Amino acid sequence: MPSQSKATLVALRVELLDIEPLIWRRIVVSNQGTFAALHNYLQWVMGWQDSHAHEFRAGDQCIAPDWWIQEVGMDSDVTSYKDERRTSISAVVREGLSVSDSIG
Repeated sequence: MPSQSKATLVALRVELLDIEPLIWRRIVVSNQGTFAALHNYLQWVMGWQDSHAHEFRAGDQCIAPDWWIQEVGMDSDVTSYKDERRTSISAVVREGLSVSDSIG
């Protein structure tokens, strides 16, 4: 059985791309939180209203809501997609990947 990582805090710097002047936030989250929880937290700290589809990119993986994976799967291969409710922040941190969040 794989060992679970110890709960620790992870500091993240969140930057909005392609916008001047640079808008960013530094947030601290638990490494045991999921990307679904991270998405909700980002909505709150950025003052957003969760009005767009989203997906996180980590290396060659895409982490997204299950409904979005099903939607994309109608037109393309989704083998590189992971459900954001089942993917922990620690899983990506362990791999040393940087993460970007795409909003559609």
